[in-house]
Amino acid sequence: MALGALFAAPTLPSTAIGAAPSALVQHFPHARLLARCHGSASPTMLGRLMKLDPETARGVFDLLGERGVISKGLDGIARAAQPLNSHCITKQALRQTNLTAKTDEAHDSLKRFLKRFEKADEIGPDVKSDDEPDLQQAQMVDEQTQT
Repeated sequence: MALGALFAAPTLPSTAIGAAPSALVQHFPHARLLARCHGSASPTMLGRLMKLDPETARGVFDLLGERGVISKGLDGIARAAQPLNSHCITKQALRQTNLTAKTDEAHDSLKRFLKRFEKADEIGPDVKSDDEPDLQQAQMVDEQTQT
């Protein structure tokens, strides 16, 4: 009798088996773009960026995995199979370059300051160095330009 009940049950159409709900399919293109742009994805990231509830975000994340957009690596992070920014320089690399450049500029500035300081010590406190502007000469130039 149990087998008879099994065969008597209506069968589901083949399109319904394995098909994703329309709400998930609706969010799929945007989620695919986000995953490829960021190079990785997580349900919380999708929920935050797409303003989805956690259940829908998890469904979209699972759909990305089913369709081969993301795959889990050995470290457990879901990375995009074909990221869009694979040939770009990351922001972290630019930050290090900027930090190095700023350090070099500060080092050069300090060297220039020390050279001026040593030069002033050699000349003596009463004598002006060549770097300091002559106040009387500046006043004379101002008077000449006014007339």
